[in-house]
Amino acid sequence: MLQRLHHVAYRCLDAAETVDFYTNVIGIKFAHAISQDRVPSTQEFSPHLHIFFELGDGSYLAFFELAKAPPPQRDPNTPDWVRHLALEVADEAALVEAPCVREVAARIRSRALGALEDGRSTYGQRVKDRVVAGLLPPESSPVEDVSQKVGISVATLERWRAEALGHRDGAALALGSPRSGWKR
Repeated sequence: MLQRLHHVAYRCLDAAETVDFYTNVIGIKFAHAISQDRVPSTQEFSPHLHIFFELGDGSYLAFFELAKAPPPQRDPNTPDWVRHLALEVADEAALVEAPCVREVAARIRSRALGALEDGRSTYGQRVKDRVVAGLLPPESSPVEDVSQKVGISVATLERWRAEALGHRDGAALALGSPRSGWKR
């Protein structure tokens, strides 16, 4: 008979960024990582890094970074609100009253609004690029919807969109860059 969940796994584009987010922003314990060239069950050649985070009940949240795979694509038949991960806390009152809620919100906001560090885009710049990409063609999502979804003000999103379209200082923002894949 089944006892409990061992782990659930999702795909990520950047394992280091994922570890940073789940450990330093969300506060989940990093448990371990496995690097393999072949899929154990099928022996298919598919270099990957499999990372695990331990939850309070002993189960794991896991991610795969696939080195040679094309980028993931959204399922056009599945609404965004269906795809989500819900984690449980002791109770709602503990969550609302916990000082760490404000701290986590502040850490997420600071990372989302981060600047350049050592000449490289920080995690926050990549988040901003992804958010702005949803405001531009082909998606062109309504700014109010994006604001509600990501928790960033409409005014800020409109400014970011204008910057990306080159309406400020005449320079367009380069959004994202092709992923080169994980290298060992």
